Amino acid sequence: MIASESHSRTWLGCAFATIAAFAIFLILHPYRGIIGDALIYVTREVARFDPNGLGRDFMFVSDRQTDFTIYARLVGWLLNQHLSPGAVAQGLAFAALALWFAAAALFAFALLRTQDETPLLAWREAIVITIFVAVFPLTYAPDATFSAAEALAIPRPFAEALVLACFAFLLMQRGGLAAACLGGAFLVHPLMALAGLGVVYVYLVAGDRRWLWAGAAGLVTLVAAALADVPLANQLFVHLDPEWRALLEKRTRYLFLGLATGSFWASQLVSLVTFFICARVCHGLARRLIVSTIVAALVGLLLSYLFADRWASVLILQLQPWRVLWIASVLAPMAMGILALRLWHGTRSDRLVLACLAIAWLARSEMELSVPLCLTAFVLHLEGDRWNDRISSIWGPILWTSVVGTWLLMTGFPLYSLLNSIWRAPPGLRLQLSYVWTLSPLALPLGALAVAWALTPRRVPVALLSLTSLVAIGLAAVTWDDRPAFQAALEAREAPAELVAALPPGKSPVLWLGGGKETWYWLARPNWAAAIQGAALVFSRPTALKWRERAAALVRAGLEPPQLLEPWEIGAAWSRTLTAEAFGTVCRRSDAPAAIVAPLSADETGPPGARIVSVGIPAFNLRLSTQNMDWERTDRYAVLSCGGTN
Repeated sequence: MIASESHSRTWLGCAFATIAAFAIFLILHPYRGIIGDALIYVTREVARFDPNGLGRDFMFVSDRQTDFTIYARLVGWLLNQHLSPGAVAQGLAFAALALWFAAAALFAFALLRTQDETPLLAWREAIVITIFVAVFPLTYAPDATFSAAEALAIPRPFAEALVLACFAFLLMQRGGLAAACLGGAFLVHPLMALAGLGVVYVYLVAGDRRWLWAGAAGLVTLVAAALADVPLANQLFVHLDPEWRALLEKRTRYLFLGLATGSFWASQLVSLVTFFICARVCHGLARRLIVSTIVAALVGLLLSYLFADRWASVLILQLQPWRVLWIASVLAPMAMGILALRLWHGTRSDRLVLACLAIAWLARSEMELSVPLCLTAFVLHLEGDRWNDRISSIWGPILWTSVVGTWLLMTGFPLYSLLNSIWRAPPGLRLQLSYVWTLSPLALPLGALAVAWALTPRRVPVALLSLTSLVAIGLAAVTWDDRPAFQAALEAREAPAELVAALPPGKSPVLWLGGGKETWYWLARPNWAAAIQGAALVFSRPTALKWRERAAALVRAGLEPPQLLEPWEIGAAWSRTLTAEAFGTVCRRSDAPAAIVAPLSADETGPPGARIVSVGIPAFNLRLSTQNMDWERTDRYAVLSCGGTN
């Protein structure tokens, strides 16, 4: 009876720990509003309700990428229930994170159950592993463009959750459920699901070589469809022309692995070494899945380099085989969590391996530090048993002191720079926690606490765990919505009356300098040119060339910074040219917009003839340059009518 009661209390403690872990996950993945790709998916469905206005935006007319997912239909259905875009987007972002966390926890549990752990111990350790996933950034694309588990109203996290659930059921040997989850992922986001299919295929081949015939049949079918000119497949043998490629290499260079920086490859090496060591520590189906992920990731990288960088097949560029790295970005911190649990009570060399990996993870983007430490961990793991007697006990304290020092350096200086820029910021700025969490300041302390909770011989009191979960839930409720006031006002779609009155009537496109969302959500008009329209140029050549021509014209006129065309290049400090001549270069065009809206600093008056409008809610934008990091405050705008009717 006493043992049964103790067992129940342990499960209750795990339940509270799970709630706390989910709250931590939410805190570290705050909601930032309808930004990034969410602007494409949500606004595309808003535009369907306004085909003669917002629906005329050339991005929505030419680019149909959202038609390949049922997610778009879900967004449209929710909007049709008279919900605002802001409410729909926030609700979908929360649902995605909740589903993602549940799938990740289930996957972690399945990994550990294959190691002959009891259900209670497996779930306890699964919580630790999900905390590792929560505290480490899950970026996977060159230039850190994309991340797994994004708190945005996009289909990617839903598809990721379904793929992770597929892996969990695969490890549980529930093939029907695994296939259903993978099929659902294809309906939500085909590219993310394709990465999951790659891992599953390698996993199946490792268990039965006859699956190689299925892969060969699929390849033959693809080639035959391309030769038969079947839509989509017929792009396999179409080469990217030089003009289109030049634009993509500047605007979306993450499509080309040959342009990736050394820090990207260093972070991939950290994951690879972690996988290798974890595969040797684990056994059975868990090892098979980890090895399958390694093989699928290497094949995806090779395919991307050969057929996107070198041969430049339009279809391969659009399929983006390198996206299999999203799975590695999730499984790698899981593997690190498993190693922390397994190696801590191991030999002296095991603890040194763990310390080297910890430093490499904290400094994974710094090649000079992470690469040597990864190689050291690799060699120590292979040869450590022979050296245990010769490893001095002094190395343990030295390396673990170095872990803390690395954490302080890698988070302290960037955090100081950020807080210093906040200190010098214009009045009214509220610090967005998302800026802080990108520095991963809690990776070491929370990871260490989670491991200590799992490995401690004494059980933490249930009352303390329940209190911790309540505090964490409270913090998540207060901090998860990280939108600045200006973003919230935009998503409410309540445009300032003075701003609307300053514009010419009608539904013709408007050029909002430095913006894009404002035109869509406040004015309900097409954008003449905006940065967001350049986000998916690989899916439509006409859209790409039209956007490039307009963006280049704005850069030449000094109305937009060079980063509009090359967002990855940080140059000298830049200021907008608000002169009659600069505005005239746009207004004299045959395809001129109806009006131009330009943000004004405190001492700017705008060009002659412009009407100055105050919106009452300041917008703050972080401006990076080679000299410093400054904030730009705007609550006044110059509105100049161009008379365009396109």
